[in-house]
Amino acid sequence: AGTIDALHAAAKLYNQHQNLNARYCFVNIINNQESPELQLNGFWNPLINPQQAVLNDVAFGNNGDRNMLLTGPNGSGKSISMKGIALNIILGQTFGIAAAESMNFTPFSCIIAYMNEQENLAAGLSTFMAEDQRLTEICNQSELLSNNEKGFIIMDEMLKGTVEDVGARYIYKAGQQLANNSQIICIMATHFEYPTQLEAGTNGKFINYHVGLKEPVTGEFIRTFKLVRGANLWWFHDKNKRTR
Repeated sequence: AGTIDALHAAAKLYNQHQNLNARYCFVNIINNQESPELQLNGFWNPLINPQQAVLNDVAFGNNGDRNMLLTGPNGSGKSISMKGIALNIILGQTFGIAAAESMNFTPFSCIIAYMNEQENLAAGLSTFMAEDQRLTEICNQSELLSNNEKGFIIMDEMLKGTVEDVGARYIYKAGQQLANNSQIICIMATHFEYPTQLEAGTNGKFINYHVGLKEPVTGEFIRTFKLVRGANLWWFHDKNKRTR
């Protein structure tokens, strides 16, 4: 009865959105791929009001990007985009639907998240120690995948509990390790500039992206929530704009 109820809810959700701009689709599962593949066209975060959702496209594997590094201001939409991709993978693997116009993907053996890591007083870990421990766990876990397994990783603003010089170098090193693992797709978001050099340092295994933000009038910003190729360099270099 529970299974029937869940499938009925998924079918109802699918039908209710057919006349909206933000729709649901049936996913296409790709099997027998050596490396992971994920293509989402017109995807959106299913926790967002569909009337307000902004649609985006991403492609990983099969001549698409291998991994993604997101940069840009707080509140620009990095976390919404990352979580939207992860939630659609979960929806696709459990119900066969996704909040997108179309979705093609290889099933993932594990979905790993680094989100808002905090201090652990019981274990005697400061914020940085807890963050560093989690980052190490993720890198180690990715190496334990067997030949036929695939992993998807999202990591949001890693190592905020230390100075940029230390945190940025740790993130870059982790990115290099993850980039060499062809069995995973990884999306990282950071406020540190040095990790943006991963694109060059990994020969394009990590690609820089940011979420669009316009300033038509000085001090008035418009969030586009659209994924854009390239690092958000003004966020690092334009102190006056960053302050605004």
